[in-house]
Amino acid sequence: MIRLLFCDLDGTLWEDKNGTIIIKDDDIQSIKRLIDNGIKFAIATGRGKDAGKIIKRKLSIDNLDMICLNGSFVYQNDKIVKTWTYKFDLIINLYNELKNEADLIIASELENNERIALLKNTYDSQYLWKNVKIIGESDFNQFIDKNVLKTTIIIKNESDRDCILRTLKVNGYELKSIINQLGNIELVAPNVSKGDAIVWYCQNNSMSLNEVAFIGDDLNDIEAINYVNYSYAMINAKEIVKNEAYKTVQSVTEAINDIIKMGV
Repeated sequence: MIRLLFCDLDGTLWEDKNGTIIIKDDDIQSIKRLIDNGIKFAIATGRGKDAGKIIKRKLSIDNLDMICLNGSFVYQNDKIVKTWTYKFDLIINLYNELKNEADLIIASELENNERIALLKNTYDSQYLWKNVKIIGESDFNQFIDKNVLKTTIIIKNESDRDCILRTLKVNGYELKSIINQLGNIELVAPNVSKGDAIVWYCQNNSMSLNEVAFIGDDLNDIEAINYVNYSYAMINAKEIVKNEAYKTVQSVTEAINDIIKMGV
């Protein structure tokens, strides 16, 4: 019996059109029907916890459990209950190694909710999110021991991506790298993924992985797709993602219909 559905956001539940979030009405109604059938609905996303505000408003619910930043933390009952982090000194070392090799736009999300960025060229600030503090080399000592949840390296050209990935591999950085839908590199702690966070969630909420379903569409969803029995890949997903899934679906609604038909 399925007790919980984790759903990805970008490319799965919603589409982000230049900052405007679009969610199909059919999917919203299907999620409400899922909840009415006694199945919990939760989010697993590469985004931060603020993304949940949109979902809660659309569903008219007060609480929404979330796995955020590709598994870097679990958010439950309106608070962060588990984090997986690494020290900012790793990012400083990477910046120093690469600053003469590539155009660097590096933004880190810290455990204390602060966002900081390192730029090789100040005019590249146009590529950053809102509410990001740009720091210089003279500021490094203030942040060297800070805990990082996720770092995004914004890529302007293919050669920079190859150079950065090569440096990470050759120099033995103990970080997991993910290429996101925009082609940027995301760095999280070792052994961090949406799937591993789902395992932790189940262990700490008296739940079996056999009672969990998952819907996703991208490479950062593969671990979650592999860990649960009932995993769904969107039809627009990469082939490697679809090949790992239990079923391929056209929409979140189609997956929910299948879950309910299984006799939850």
